[in-house]
Amino acid sequence: NNLDFIPTLLTAIQTNPTKVDLVFSIFGLLSNVALDAKGSTILRSLGADALAVDAIRDHPDSPELHSVAFALLQNVVNVHENEQQQNLDLVQLVLQSTEKHTEDEMLQINGCQLLLEVVASSQTSQLRAAVQSLVGSGNGTNTLTLASENFPDSCSDLVEGLLRDLAGV
Repeated sequence: NNLDFIPTLLTAIQTNPTKVDLVFSIFGLLSNVALDAKGSTILRSLGADALAVDAIRDHPDSPELHSVAFALLQNVVNVHENEQQQNLDLVQLVLQSTEKHTEDEMLQINGCQLLLEVVASSQTSQLRAAVQSLVGSGNGTNTLTLASENFPDSCSDLVEGLLRDLAGV
């Protein structure tokens, strides 16, 4: 399982951050690499999570890029209690993206799955309570409910599970 190509791909993103098609394609490939534990560990150690977050922020009008970045982050994000603000920033970014791009089913699915991963990985009630507060404030709950209503076959179970998990804080 040779993963020596990963640094080259990450460098390509770093040197071409404005080329959305290139970043999208590389994240698509890396999201498959991240399914493997070794690949996920390598991607995390090389900062792929930070690149994905930066790409989402840099391209707010690219729901396809957000969706594939969320898919990558599901297997690369490492929720640590000592990085609570970083985790909350990620949750806020997901909520903003899902609110802005309510018509994109894959983005809604991948966003909800990423939120579930963050909640499931939260080891203390303090972080879970902070995530609950973020989801409950503003339009978070409304956006998730809208995703469930717009895409009942693919999002309703995810949203119900997320809201149920957060209600158990």
